[in-house]
Parts: sequence; C-alpha cells; structure tokens
Amino acid sequence: MDYKDKKNLFKVRKTVLEMLADRKYDVPENFHISFEDFLLLLEENNLDIHLMKDGLKSIFVRFLYDFNKNVTKKDLDGFIEEIMGTTVDPNIHIILILKNNPSKNNLEMLNKVENIEVFSFDYLCFNITKHILVPQHILLTEAEQEELFKKYRCTKAQLPKLPKTDRVARYYGMQAGDVCKIIRKSPSMGEHIYYRHVR
Repeated sequence: MDYKDKKNLFKVRKTVLEMLADRKYDVPENFHISFEDFLLLLEENNLDIHLMKDGLKSIFVRFLYDFNKNVTKKDLDGFIEEIMGTTVDPNIHIILILKNNPSKNNLEMLNKVENIEVFSFDYLCFNITKHILVPQHILLTEAEQEELFKKYRCTKAQLPKLPKTDRVARYYGMQAGDVCKIIRKSPSMGEHIYYRHVR
C-alpha cells in the first residue's frame, strides 16, 4: 500500500467515526488519532471499530483494504461468520468498508443479510454532510413524528419520499419508514423546513 492509499484510508476512517457519532454511537475521544498513530494501527492490522449506543445497541466496522485483491463471496462469508462468532450480541450491526464497490452478486448476497451495510472508500473519502450544498438532516423520533402528523393533519404516506439509497440517508443509516426533517438555509430567505418519508 503506497502513501496515497494510506492517506485515503485515514480519511475514510475519520469519516466513519464522524458517521458513527452522528448516528449517536459513543465514540471515545482517543479514537480520533493523528496520521502517525493511524499508521501504527494499520501496521498492527487493528483498524476494526466496535462501539455501543445507549449501552444497548452495538456496531462493528470492518475495513477490508487489501489493495492487491478483490473481495470474494468467500471472503465476505468468512468475515461475517468471524464477526458473528466473536460477539455475544446477535443483533449487532455490521458495516463493511471495501476498497471498491462489491460485485453485483456479492451486493445481492449482502443485502439478504440483516444488519449489514456496505460502503466503498470513494463513498466515505469525505463527509457528505459537511458539503455546503447539503442541508441539515434530522431523523425524527416516534414522538416527534406523531407531533408532526397531528400539527399538519397528515400521514406518513402523504409525505414526499426520500429513497433509503440517498447518500445522506445512507450516511445516517435511515431505514424504510423513518421520517426525516430537512433544514435548508438561505441567505435571503432564512430557513426552509420540510419533511421526507424514507422508503
């Protein structure tokens, strides 16, 4: 792996930590490290991340960064089996970070497994939520949804759609049925607030 690849992997890891924090996982301060410390972790093959949310939900992130080979179905099966075999939480959420997008067959196989997300390096080389043109997205709780429906006398199905494949929806881990509040700021018009139903 050359210097540029290591730099890109460092950026991806940084974005992953920001994404987990935005999903309300407890990210310890000491996870935010310098590039030099990152190189030590890389040398020890110790980039995996295992975190908790509210002391109940756990998430495991595995970086698959072998730049000299494509990840096969056998590799993916092995990683999933290894992760599930070393955890006491049967509902653990798994994120696989791949150098390249998985093949169509591998993606279909992964989509059949609950609680697994797959991201490519290109997807996470920068934090999309920090782009100047991306408005703020806030996932509503069940109570906030009920308040919204009561206020506007509408149902979830009447809200405009936000595909769960949307880049920002994927970043926040939104699922079908979620409701998202979007705040778009304009220098001339102030704030515009609108809502989307994730489908």
